[in-house]
Amino acid sequence: MAAKFDLPIQRGFSDDQRIQVAELYDSAFSQKYSIAVPDKEKRLRIFQAVFVPECSFVALHNDKVVGVAGFKTAENALLGGFSYQKLRQELGIFSAIRALIVLFLLDRESTPGQLLMDGIAVSGSMRGKGIGSKLLNSIITYATDNGYDSVRLDVINTNPKARKLYERTGFMAVKEESMSFLKYVFNFSSTLEMRYQTKDPD
Repeated sequence: MAAKFDLPIQRGFSDDQRIQVAELYDSAFSQKYSIAVPDKEKRLRIFQAVFVPECSFVALHNDKVVGVAGFKTAENALLGGFSYQKLRQELGIFSAIRALIVLFLLDRESTPGQLLMDGIAVSGSMRGKGIGSKLLNSIITYATDNGYDSVRLDVINTNPKARKLYERTGFMAVKEESMSFLKYVFNFSSTLEMRYQTKDPD
């Protein structure tokens, strides 16, 4: 069994760490976001430009970001800075419109009292060391301390390892949503909504 690391977890990250977070995020979610922005270098620049650091927790090892968990509130999100203007600067008019359409299909809205996860990623060399669980627990603690009733995330059907991590942390499957009409666009056919209750439901 891999050794567990007692790494520091902090909320947010510095401007100097934006590229590290962008690379981590892209390594985990390029399957989805490469449909919107196929060019990796442009994608990394866009991530860096749109990140809202305070909507995240990061794990550090030797001052390097090796894990990130984003969240979305009613006011903002880790990827909350997306706009047509920023996309147009990087992609041009028509590619920016195309990217916005794809991003709209990927967007999810939270309900009142619910904190929505906005992605979690751990460096490949640091997986299996308990970092993902520590990041998830930081999100849960934040939600509890700030009065949220629950934490919600959606996991795709082609990522069973992620589902097992969420279940070990206490997330429960709520419902599965078929996305068969987008299977040939995003290469997954359904998403499973999972929820962690920070308060007993009425």
